[in-house]
Amino acid sequence: MIKYLSEIPNKAPFVYLASRKEVFYLCGSRRMAQRYAACDPVDALTLPPIIVSDTTDYDFYVTYSESLMNSLLNNCNFERSSNYEYFDDEAVEVLYSEDVQVVMRKSAEFYGAVYESISLDFYYHYLWKSAPMRTAEDVIDLGINKQIRDTMNQLFRTARAGKGE
Repeated sequence: MIKYLSEIPNKAPFVYLASRKEVFYLCGSRRMAQRYAACDPVDALTLPPIIVSDTTDYDFYVTYSESLMNSLLNNCNFERSSNYEYFDDEAVEVLYSEDVQVVMRKSAEFYGAVYESISLDFYYHYLWKSAPMRTAEDVIDLGINKQIRDTMNQLFRTARAGKGE
């Protein structure tokens, strides 16, 4: 099952994810663009726009299980990502196939609570790797993936502290 994606592209990875009983949550710039489109029009006047295109990839997260990971690896040509710089403390595995990335998380519920609490403005300035003000050189030279990982890890620590963990 896919949450937050109303129109499922008719491509093998999407069809496979949608057919599963596990919940795959849309995240990344596509999810934030949805939230931007749904925000109060007055608020939208003060926020930088989060816009995606047909070439924007699809990011999902799901709670990790070994059987689910093996199923994804054996279907639809999912492969393990070797970009460990992008793994935050809640990521167990990152899989990709075509323009779909699935981050397998320790807990989709915990990650979702943190992710959905991120303000659009904060996302735009600190977490959106493809924000218009960034260049390809920024991503490489400034280590944007590492900055995003470190920022998310701090958000996780803050959320845990707020829960008394």
